Amino acid sequence: MTSTATAHPTADRHSTSLREQLILETARVFRDPGFQKVVPTFCERISLIWSRLKGAGLPVDDIGGFAIATFLAIAPMPPTEKELTDFCALMKLASRTRVRALLGRLKSNGLVEVRQAGHHAGRLALHATPALRSQFQHWIHALAELIEPWTEIPATEVDDALVAQYLQVTHNAYQQGYVLFEHFPIVRFFMGRSSGYSLFLTLTGSADEHGTATLNRAQFAKQHLTSRAHASRLLKECEEHGWLRREKADRVTFAPEMKEEALRWIAAEIAWTSYGLRTAKLARNRSTTTSPVSAQ
Repeated sequence: MTSTATAHPTADRHSTSLREQLILETARVFRDPGFQKVVPTFCERISLIWSRLKGAGLPVDDIGGFAIATFLAIAPMPPTEKELTDFCALMKLASRTRVRALLGRLKSNGLVEVRQAGHHAGRLALHATPALRSQFQHWIHALAELIEPWTEIPATEVDDALVAQYLQVTHNAYQQGYVLFEHFPIVRFFMGRSSGYSLFLTLTGSADEHGTATLNRAQFAKQHLTSRAHASRLLKECEEHGWLRREKADRVTFAPEMKEEALRWIAAEIAWTSYGLRTAKLARNRSTTTSPVSAQ
């Protein structure tokens, strides 16, 4: 990810601070004695969450789709298609063609509506529907429940206000020039492909201590609304990069580089979500607390 300092003069300073925080938090999670034991469950449940969201019409199975859905869900003023496209181009999240395709899916699934923007004749804006916000509510609640041991924030505290603040934290990170996968090139590859991240989670969750993972391609294709051929193509590309070796009977073996990156990425995911929820909770509490006025 290139710097966005030209568009946001303070982006480098803020994103550097955020990077430092998350590097420390990721290291803490990675060193936790119980971390590696929870990796299979974490991967399985996150993959299931993303599968359900995709089934509900929310295109979060790649980073462009997730960024677009987040932008629309929290935008204080509904953006036009051009404004959304320009944002994705600036952050190198999705091409113009990809944005149009993703918006088409959101519209057809009733998650986004196109309406005239206020009194601006001819200005058509993209409005998130209650259904889109409801899907984010379910997703963030599931995340909070999954990583509660690291945040100590009960999932029962996840309300509309906290969800809105969490999405704002995520969007702010994008605007500051920070993306979680910037130092994870293998993960970046998977997240740039349709259903790629779900494939990464499935492989990582099933990998043993030697880095040997199993993949039932037919089951994966059915669960993630894709095809066996697509999964096979992704595995072939990974093998060409030298990240894994395909074996017989739907087995693959990670190269040491991929095995290490996969574990560190899961630690980073937990660290980021913990940071996001804690920051969102603080912001929510500040917004709902009225400071007493001293009588002097």
